[in-house]
Amino acid sequence: MENLECMISDEALVEHIIQSINLKGNQKIKVLKFLIENRNKENLIIMTQKEISQKCNVGSQTVARTVKTLQNAKFLIRIINGTYEIKLA
Repeated sequence: MENLECMISDEALVEHIIQSINLKGNQKIKVLKFLIENRNKENLIIMTQKEISQKCNVGSQTVARTVKTLQNAKFLIRIINGTYEIKLA
């Protein structure tokens, strides 16, 4: 059986996460969208927070806060430095 992430669009996944954790702020949402759009087939994002910050044109503190929020909500799991996995709660 395919996992849920494969069955819904990127936009729907972003909306689901925003509503589930009440994520607020345009810059944080921009980071979330970037993570969703740039994950690989295994739902991994392979880049450091600094790289994410540079590619999103968002401050490093905003990226760090967004990543921490997503990790606390169990939507994002840090595998190793520079590798994160997107999960649904």
